Amino acid sequence: MLLKKEASAEPRKLKKPFERDIYQIFGQTGTGKSQFTKRKIKEAKRVLVIDPQDEYCGIQHFDSIDEIKEHIEKNPKVFRIGVSDLRLFDECCDLIACCPSSLLVVEESQRVIPPTGRPPESFEDLIYRGRHSGTSILLVAQRPTTVNIAVRSQWNYLISFRQTERRDIGWIEDVTGYEIEEEIRNLEVMEYIEINRDGYEKKKLAGGFVK
Repeated sequence: MLLKKEASAEPRKLKKPFERDIYQIFGQTGTGKSQFTKRKIKEAKRVLVIDPQDEYCGIQHFDSIDEIKEHIEKNPKVFRIGVSDLRLFDECCDLIACCPSSLLVVEESQRVIPPTGRPPESFEDLIYRGRHSGTSILLVAQRPTTVNIAVRSQWNYLISFRQTERRDIGWIEDVTGYEIEEEIRNLEVMEYIEINRDGYEKKKLAGGFVK
């Protein structure tokens, strides 16, 4: 006789996915994008920065995946790693996806995620399914229209420093539904507009210069 397994007294609790954020940060050179990003890096405990122009001199940079793995194994709770070699981007995405509650920063994101074609597969997995590992993503570029259209539409925080190109501002207005062209054009250095799913707000970076 086939016996039925008795039901558990309490329903099995499913493991909840980690919380994570996706930031898209745009603006002209010298308007404050890097300062915003450096503040976010300081707030995080596990960070990997794709840094093709070596802007983040306060972060230890590595030249190989093996060196990065070794550093993370020695410092699993807190690490801030920089990578300048864009050829390591794919492997870096795979690696950071295995680090719960981490942050991936991609400077000059249009260089690894161009506007046409598919993004690298490992990054595609991360941005669409990284919620399960809690991997937050912060993408930085001067102009939104230079970044892959599917990728730039993935965000829960869209940060715009000053921009003047109508095409770029038009994309922001289209994707958010807010008519904010004049506000974006007239932003001062260190001022930005933060847009989330609930609305938008003009803000200014406070405090001193972050190295």
